[in-house]
Amino acid sequence: MSEVEAARLAQLGAVLLPSTDGARAVLDLPTGMLLVGERHHHTHGQIEEVERFAATLIAACWEARRHRLRLPSHSPPA
Repeated sequence: MSEVEAARLAQLGAVLLPSTDGARAVLDLPTGMLLVGERHHHTHGQIEEVERFAATLIAACWEARRHRLRLPSHSPPA
C-alpha cells in the first residue's frame, strides 16, 4: 500500500493491519468493523464475528483433512 493510501485510510479513521502478502486487513475505528480480503475471499464484521468465522474455517479445514486422510487414494479423472 502506498503512503497516499495509508494517509487516506487514516483520514477516514481506519487502520491498515499487518497481513501476509496478497491479503489486506483494515480496521474501521469509528464502526469497529474489520474488513479482511485475499484474492477473491472477503469477509467483514465486528472483530468478534470475524474471529468466530475464522475459527469455523480452521475447524472445517481440520475436519476436512481428517476425512480426506480416511479416503482411499484415487487418480483424478482423465
